[in-house]
Amino acid sequence: MRPVVRAAVAVAGLSAISAWSYRFSVPRHITVVTTIDNHDGSPLSSLCPAGFLPDSTQCVPFPPMGDENQQPGLSKGVNTPRDPSGTWKIYEQIPRRPDRPAPYEAYRFPFDPRLPILVLRGYDETRLDTEKPSGQDLSTKNRLGIDLDVPRGTPVYALQLPFQQGNAEVVFVGILFGKTVATRHTLLESGKNRDYLLIYGHLDQTATGLAPGAEAAAGTWLGTVGDSGSEGRVHLFLEVRQVRENTEHSLLLSSALVDFTVSIACDPRNVLPFADSPASPAPP
Repeated sequence: MRPVVRAAVAVAGLSAISAWSYRFSVPRHITVVTTIDNHDGSPLSSLCPAGFLPDSTQCVPFPPMGDENQQPGLSKGVNTPRDPSGTWKIYEQIPRRPDRPAPYEAYRFPFDPRLPILVLRGYDETRLDTEKPSGQDLSTKNRLGIDLDVPRGTPVYALQLPFQQGNAEVVFVGILFGKTVATRHTLLESGKNRDYLLIYGHLDQTATGLAPGAEAAAGTWLGTVGDSGSEGRVHLFLEVRQVRENTEHSLLLSSALVDFTVSIACDPRNVLPFADSPASPAPP
């Protein structure tokens, strides 16, 4: 390779790294457990030009272009896995937008931001069909959410999502994934409002007096982490779902809120605030 070309590649690589470091200059306190690598066992890597960031084996543009005051529309995809009997099942899901960073270090979770977090399993649209839930059976071990390993009793707080209109609303408090709380967030998306659900499962306890209809401003205490419904495995299960249009509000007040006729599983990275975002203040 000619010296001039080598220099250009080096500058482009440094520019990409600088852009990444500038945008996500946060404490490296989140560890992600992953098995994705090259066939030879080495980590995946890409050298990208300025204005692009490495994502697996490709380069994607960053930051995204468009109206910074609203989120682009999120497109649904269709997955067709086989259930244990070999029957094809079809369900919808919303994969991660390519302009949203893959590393979970880039995002804020519903805890005190100073807390070390281990992402045990993340929503990953690249998983094999056999590793995903089948049809509407949410009892399978791999659900469309993420598992966050934090100590028992860790307080869970409501988040303010990017492009959120007003405060969130508590829509469910009860038994779903163990003791569970769900909040509804209205986001401005492609010129119109769309509702998303954040579901917090396996709680040890829910906040005293918390009930459907309550307002959940950023930093509102929702409960504490435990192992209800997953005895012996303390963690928070966090799932994001896009509510289908024209859904009756009453359906969000019961366990039907996770039915695929009511809401669609969405990669959490599409809507979670960035770790250094001022949109989600630290809990009191």
